[in-house]
Amino acid sequence: MLGDVEQLLPPLRQTLALAPALAGTGVPALRSTTSAVRSAAPIFRGLRAYILDVLRGLATGIGPAAGYYDANGHYARVVANLDIPG
Repeated sequence: MLGDVEQLLPPLRQTLALAPALAGTGVPALRSTTSAVRSAAPIFRGLRAYILDVLRGLATGIGPAAGYYDANGHYARVVANLDIPG
């Protein structure tokens, strides 16, 4: 187990050696991403109502996620099966 950890040390040292150079480009990129997300906040607020439909569509495909809609939103078709003697 200790041998496994020792094998990871050289790549870890190489990666950490690149960290200062990465900070020079990573920090400005992160700042611009933050401002872009803040600018897009109204769009995200408008899309928030549809997130469940998007997630369901990604999980099951577009057909089953579409469901039934009318002017008021989702609705279900309910049918009563009654066995009336007669």
